[in-house]
Amino acid sequence: MSEFEFDRNACRDYNTVARRARRARKKQQLQFWGGMNRRQFMGRSAATVGAAAMASGLPSWFPECTFADNGGPSNHTFIFIHLFGGPDGLAMISPYNDPDWFSLTARQQLLSVPLPGSPDPLALVDLDGFSGMSGALARGSSQLGGLKNIWDAGDLCIAMGCTLPLQSYSHFSAEFWVGQSTPRPGPGVVGESMLARYLERTPSSGGPIRAMSVASNLHDHLLGGLPFQALPISNAENFGVDGLPGGVSESDWVNTLVNMYGNQNIASEWEELSAVTQDAINLLDMVPNWNPAGYNFDGTYVGSALRRIAVMLNEGVSLETVTVRPGGWDTHNNQGNNRLTGAMWLLMESLALNIHEFWRYMTTECPNKAWTIYMTGEFGREADPEFSDGMGGQVTPDTAGTDHGYGTNIFMIGPRICGGQVVNLGLWPGLGSLHSAYFCGGNNDVCANTDSRIYLVEIMDRLMGVNHQDLPFLFPEYNVPSPAEYHGVVC
Repeated sequence: MSEFEFDRNACRDYNTVARRARRARKKQQLQFWGGMNRRQFMGRSAATVGAAAMASGLPSWFPECTFADNGGPSNHTFIFIHLFGGPDGLAMISPYNDPDWFSLTARQQLLSVPLPGSPDPLALVDLDGFSGMSGALARGSSQLGGLKNIWDAGDLCIAMGCTLPLQSYSHFSAEFWVGQSTPRPGPGVVGESMLARYLERTPSSGGPIRAMSVASNLHDHLLGGLPFQALPISNAENFGVDGLPGGVSESDWVNTLVNMYGNQNIASEWEELSAVTQDAINLLDMVPNWNPAGYNFDGTYVGSALRRIAVMLNEGVSLETVTVRPGGWDTHNNQGNNRLTGAMWLLMESLALNIHEFWRYMTTECPNKAWTIYMTGEFGREADPEFSDGMGGQVTPDTAGTDHGYGTNIFMIGPRICGGQVVNLGLWPGLGSLHSAYFCGGNNDVCANTDSRIYLVEIMDRLMGVNHQDLPFLFPEYNVPSPAEYHGVVC
């Protein structure tokens, strides 16, 4: 499904914005840079490159691209996978030994799977005697394996019951705040994501593609910051300037656009933009093989994204951060608990397969490359679904789903991750606290035991080269913990 497509199984929040996006597209008023329109973009950019320079006008393709500057080296790639829609954390990682697990009556009757130890292929796979991983995630959709193999190898760490404090139940507000790493951000924070602040504060790798969203527009997670520091690439295999007249090269076309839209006030800006654009096109054109033999990425968005990222990293493209945003996780109905009737089951199988193949490729083909995957959603789902569909009908296991919730899971994967642990298990508040006021959103939510920012802080500090004194700049309005307070997700 495209980012603007109506989803009949999704919530009103999702489809209202989808309708607005389609209307905007028809009026040629598409938004970009995570929701800014052209006027907002011009205003922000004028503050950076000068009002006189911006007043000369911009080509229509400019909002699609921002590029890196040149600077010092970076040795680690941070990959943020945002599961858009808000995945059901209890279906992915089930605290089956919580004393109140079986008191979730509707979940047990409508969405439950067999406990660990059952020969049933749908059964949970035990992690630590308390938590079980969904069989779809654990095994993936092929014989090669899923996330359980990565867990056993010590490269997967999980945190349960996480969110931002006071998180919104709106997909788009919540995703925006996740990108900002700031819940309900104040006026001084809005418009600049945590990863954009990271790119501002750290030296660049010097390559033409410093940061990338696998999309036609930058995701919220790379919104704002300095110009020319991130690039939206929906398909790295065919990256270039579209719609060229016959017989005109990309290089000539880019240079012509610079001459048309530039003037003496911004000539240096456009000369740099032209050079970096052509460098990015040339760099990706040099990749010899986008389909490595022996690896079984599927053809989904997340499969294609991870395959291309893996190949780019192996070919020496100096990506520092990448954002990937697979959708479909807004399971208000037809969530299911098996391959035949469960939309979420199929999503988990595909996700697990492609992450497994990315991990296998990276550990085999480029074992010395440093990288980390950080994967979560904008929020979780309700703990116990409803037996009624809200229209007088009864929900069945084939039609059951879950509404927006609060706490959810974070998956952290990579060679420097201290894996094989649910890192915050000792902080689990218990399912008996659903109706308490402890860090909960509503009375049917999974309570959050952990502010999710603590893991980003640890990763930025210990893996991404951010000086500890710069962390408050990356995480405004957050009391940044000391290293002694970290949970130990990085080895």
